[in-house]
Amino acid sequence: MLGLAAPLGLIFLLTLWVREPPRRADAPCALAWRAAVAALWRYRTMLVPLSFGQVIVTLGYTAATVWSQPIFARQFNLSPNRIGAIMGIVLLVSGLLGNFLGGILVDLCQRAGGPRRAVSLLIVLALAQVPAGIFGVMPSVPLVSLLLIALCTIGNMKGVICTTTMSSVVPEELLGSSFGALIAISSVFSSFAPLAVSTLAGRIGGIQGIGQALTIVCIITSLAGAATFASGRRYFPGRSGMDPRVK
Repeated sequence: MLGLAAPLGLIFLLTLWVREPPRRADAPCALAWRAAVAALWRYRTMLVPLSFGQVIVTLGYTAATVWSQPIFARQFNLSPNRIGAIMGIVLLVSGLLGNFLGGILVDLCQRAGGPRRAVSLLIVLALAQVPAGIFGVMPSVPLVSLLLIALCTIGNMKGVICTTTMSSVVPEELLGSSFGALIAISSVFSSFAPLAVSTLAGRIGGIQGIGQALTIVCIITSLAGAATFASGRRYFPGRSGMDPRVK
């Protein structure tokens, strides 16, 4: 951990060269907090489903990353070093694929149908998490690993698409407040999913019920997230009604 922390010193020095990008001429430089809250309230029909939809579907992803290692250890009796290697591969592959594919797809959606198309993609990805979320009850290590990679890849894709869509529908002077609210909501609810898995597993059958409990939580959160995205989809502008900043 100390070795990985050492490069942060170089990153700190590099931030000294970072400059704020030029703003649009009609964008105010600052907003009083009351004005910012009032402005965010006007965008609530888009921000609420986008923020809560992302948080809800992330609950399954969070539960998977927390409980996948105990599943490998308890259901398949894998050693810690092998579990570490599997999780390293899962995080590496899903991180690269998820961010790359998410960036490409959200650009295509923005050009073809605007933010509304991007929200439709979020709905599809949330539903795609349902079959991936059954990794906890798979009978072999390869199947568990492949489905876990799929689940984490979809989670990373949704993160890129969600933040990009928010950037395209919210004025730039409100982006900081919007992302701050999204992170705050996520921080509050992120601990619920792992706790729900442990509580549900205790009712199902203790340690042996972790896989089933994790599957239930992943499926419920995926469906709930898809429903949340769908509830606000009509409020997002299509291609003809897009923000002029979106090209």
